[in-house]
Amino acid sequence: MYSDPLAYLITFHTYGTWLHGDDRGSVSRGANGYGERRLEKSESWVEQAKAAMKFPAVMLDDAARSVVDFAVRDACEFREWRLLELNVRTNHVHIVVRAATAKEQMMMALKSRATRLLRERCVLAADQPVWTDHGSTRLLFSPRAVTGACFYVRAGQGATLPMDDTWWEPYAAMAEQAP
Repeated sequence: MYSDPLAYLITFHTYGTWLHGDDRGSVSRGANGYGERRLEKSESWVEQAKAAMKFPAVMLDDAARSVVDFAVRDACEFREWRLLELNVRTNHVHIVVRAATAKEQMMMALKSRATRLLRERCVLAADQPVWTDHGSTRLLFSPRAVTGACFYVRAGQGATLPMDDTWWEPYAAMAEQAP
């Protein structure tokens, strides 16, 4: 065990795809610590959360997933964070990253970069929320925990999903024309 985390497992969901009262459980702002019980399933909470949504839920298609994948990799490279594992799904993103940066700051930077690129590519309307308000930021204190998180992100998410990288073609053409 180390006094500082070796890495972080960061997870965030797309807007409207994991609501309070959901079958999978959820946490509240006041009770969200490690090991604390999740909120119980509640159809009325789910209905209240759906009624409060101002936009439709966001599902990432192959092209949008590719944009998010690129954005996360680009943000990590720019900030010199060591990206250990990444899996962009249709309704959430899992990242295992090693950095000497506050976990909340990392999550916000990754979400912001992905949002900016999605908007630039006109995948989503300018006022459409992309992500849930927060996410999960787990501290990984041992090599075993890091290895386990990497395995979970890489192999514990179901079938590998295809990505459509054709969104990058206009940028590639501009790069070829640059002096």
